[in-house]
Amino acid sequence: MKILILTEGSSHIGHGHITRCLSLYEAFSVYGQKPFMLVAGDGSVEGVLRGVNHRIFDWHGRWKEVRDILKDYHLVVVDSYIAGREIYEDISGSARLGLFI
Repeated sequence: MKILILTEGSSHIGHGHITRCLSLYEAFSVYGQKPFMLVAGDGSVEGVLRGVNHRIFDWHGRWKEVRDILKDYHLVVVDSYIAGREIYEDISGSARLGLFI
C-alpha cells in the first residue's frame, strides 16, 4: 500500500507534527507498507527525519503539484494546522482514503 503523509515542522513551529507522523510512519513500515512523507519545513527537521523516506517540500504553497499525485496513493495522512479547506476537500475528493489528524 502506498501511503503519503503530509505534515509540517520547523525551528519556528517545532517538530510535534513530525514526531506524531513518524510514529505512524514506523507503524506502517512494520506492517510492510511504504510510506512517504512530504514535510513543509526547514533544515532543522532533517535530523528528526534521518532514515525516513521523505522530502522537504512546501506542499501548502505548491499544492497543485501535490494534488496531481494524490490518486497514486492508497492513503493520504494529513497532520497540519496550516492546511486550508481546499487541501482537505481535494484529498477527500481525489485520494482513495484520507486520514486527517
